[in-house]
Amino acid sequence: MGAGLRQKSEFDQLLVHSVDRALEDVLGAGFREAFYKYLERDFQTTRTALPDRIDAFLSALSMCLGHTASLVMGRAIAKRLYEELGIQFIEKPGYSLLNYVTDAEHVLRDPDGTPIAKRL
Repeated sequence: MGAGLRQKSEFDQLLVHSVDRALEDVLGAGFREAFYKYLERDFQTTRTALPDRIDAFLSALSMCLGHTASLVMGRAIAKRLYEELGIQFIEKPGYSLLNYVTDAEHVLRDPDGTPIAKRL
């Protein structure tokens, strides 16, 4: 497996771990497990597919919690992810979890697009 794919896989694992921890810390383990069942049943998305289906995850979160609470939960997940990556989290008005994840991916790359191996 190439370094880029390995790092993408590691980033995805950190994202899923961050979602797990934030959901459990804020809403409890019971909610987290019930939410993943709902996500799979109604959005055909598994926990491990979250990195590629953030849109479905955010829709499900909004349906469960409401729009404002889902934005708050998205920020909690982003803060956890940034902490795991060693990146300073700066809250940005209008940002969703998808924006924060995209920014984190960009921060982890050199200006020429080469992944920074030491970060992951």
